[in-house]
Order: sequence, then C-alpha cells, then structure tokens
Amino acid sequence: MRRVPLAVALGGFLVAVLADAWFLGGEHYGDLWWSAVYGFSSLFGLFGSLAIILIAKFVLGPWLQRGENYYQRRNPT
Repeated sequence: MRRVPLAVALGGFLVAVLADAWFLGGEHYGDLWWSAVYGFSSLFGLFGSLAIILIAKFVLGPWLQRGENYYQRRNPT
C-alpha cells in the first residue's frame, strides 16, 4: 500500500526532470555551472523539500508535540 504513493511521487519527479530537459533543450539560462545540468532545478527542489520535511518532523516535532494526556494532567478536578 505504501509503494503506490512512492511510485507516483517518483514518476512525477521523472516527468519533471524530462520536462526540464525537453523544454530547455540544452539552453543555458544562467552563468553558473548548475544551470547547464539537466534536472538540477528539480533535484534541488526535491531535496530542499525533503530537508524541510525531515527537519520539521524529527527536529521540531518532539519539541512542539504534546503528549496524548496533556489536558488531563492540567485539569485540577
């Protein structure tokens, strides 16, 4: 069941990389070295969003998330 969303996400990423290569077609749109790499923008976006998700889940999650019985402990009655 978990493999279907992963396959859809990887398929969408592949489509984005191929669209990047198809529409830009070797055209350099900047002066820096990474502007010549096909799919760099897609890879940068993918790894950037993965980094944001992992930071939010594993670093900030335990700090912000409350326990299941948080409100029962504070109730004085």
